[in-house]
Amino acid sequence: MPNPSCGSSSCSFNLTYGSSTIGANLVQDTVTLATDPIPGYTFGCVAKTSGPSTPPQGLLGLGRGPLSLLSQTQNLYQSTFSYCLPSFKSLNFSGSLRLGPVAQPIRIKYTPLLKNPRRSSLYYVNLVAIRVGRKVVDIPQEALAFNPATGAGTIFDSGNAFFYLLTQHKCKQNEIHLCYKTLS
Repeated sequence: MPNPSCGSSSCSFNLTYGSSTIGANLVQDTVTLATDPIPGYTFGCVAKTSGPSTPPQGLLGLGRGPLSLLSQTQNLYQSTFSYCLPSFKSLNFSGSLRLGPVAQPIRIKYTPLLKNPRRSSLYYVNLVAIRVGRKVVDIPQEALAFNPATGAGTIFDSGNAFFYLLTQHKCKQNEIHLCYKTLS
């Protein structure tokens, strides 16, 4: 949690998520997931938000940080989860979150989640190319590559719908064009 301000009875914090700001109090309670009680679960109780990025029901932290759901339930779920994303063609399936090794599907396609020592709470994937439809977009592989020594790589964040490239990509004539914001 970024710099919580703790008084005698409560801790409050502010953080930025996407283009929103969240003000919350850090609290503890017993939370029950399915039939699994999780006593002393620490979470932020949102008091104030501004901006469009925060849904009114809140956010579930699935990262590797100490206050994420996976860290706080490590003894119960062994830091194992699958988050299955729906097909954009699917009308009736909104995706699923399964916690623990026993709950995982028998047949599953997955991408290994890599750990970067420079930003250890985030999930990285070894992205090697981007394809739109059947066409591979001409982006140099080094622009996407995972490099734990430099901190470079592709971050997977289930709460972020944006794709950013840190370097300019020059489009060739008749190539599929990507919209992106340069962060440099």
